[in-house]
Amino acid sequence: MTVKDVLIKFLHENGYDGLVCPGECGCETRDLAPCGGECVINCKPAYRGKCTCTEGCDWDMYETKAAAQKSMEEN
Repeated sequence: MTVKDVLIKFLHENGYDGLVCPGECGCETRDLAPCGGECVINCKPAYRGKCTCTEGCDWDMYETKAAAQKSMEEN
């Protein structure tokens, strides 16, 4: 078992969707640390929500479940 496996297991068991490095990036467990892992040391468990940026992405990661849910309710 790798550190990545342990991390994914923890995220799944605790209801998280992935990781977020606030102000930097976010990733889902199915594509964990596509950056190569350099930023992962500063990441926090996160929840997937609606993207609010202007870059046209489909989703964003939020540190709290409430913030992720709120993003889904906004237009």
